[in-house]
Amino acid sequence: MAVEDTHSQSETVKITKVESEEEIERCFEVMSLAFGKDKPMFNSMYPEHDTTEGRRNGTNRLREMWQSKRDDVDFHYLKATIANQIAGFAIWTIMTPTKNLESEKAEEEFNLKAMYPDQPLAQEWLRQIWPIYITQRRDVVLADSQDDRPVIALELCAVRPDMQRKGVGVLLSSWGVQYGKENGIREAVLEASIAGVGCYTKAGFAHQSPIDFGPVDRSLTQVRNFPTIVFMRTGPLQTEQKDV
Repeated sequence: MAVEDTHSQSETVKITKVESEEEIERCFEVMSLAFGKDKPMFNSMYPEHDTTEGRRNGTNRLREMWQSKRDDVDFHYLKATIANQIAGFAIWTIMTPTKNLESEKAEEEFNLKAMYPDQPLAQEWLRQIWPIYITQRRDVVLADSQDDRPVIALELCAVRPDMQRKGVGVLLSSWGVQYGKENGIREAVLEASIAGVGCYTKAGFAHQSPIDFGPVDRSLTQVRNFPTIVFMRTGPLQTEQKDV
């Protein structure tokens, strides 16, 4: 499903699938620039992404993820382009209780020792933060045993700082909502920074619930601060017929 939106004669935003390794490299650059050093979750999953080694490791990890999922219809790696320049990047995943739902154990989702060799506190930070971060998402996917329709989750959405306020984030995040309506998906969910709430509200996410990291060992703030994040969901999506 390609999406196109024109804000002016010179700025047409196009949403299409990522098609090549070279595009993945550019998408990682978009993520790194967009999140900087101020987003604890991103920084924990892509350590030192603003350094040469960290950028290489992060790009390789993202490339491996994309290569393993590129032919899987449950995973959608999307790029937003303006005048053939990648302005934004998003990952959408379709989940059911038995398919694609992340483990609550960080060790099953990340190679902590490879990510943080000789840094046990950094490993422990992600080990404790991760299950809380995904709890509300998991609860939605597992909630209704009578409704076996899948849930679609926005894993990541990033927009280049110099391409923001052009509607890129809204288009990337509304893509999954529309896809869900057209494909019988129960609802869409995401975890948002406070700064992203307005964008996601415009895309159709109506419900907000803060994620409470209170149970995490406070001494781990010496590694990095805890995230300030809200869980958002659309509520039930009304199925729409695809255009023929």
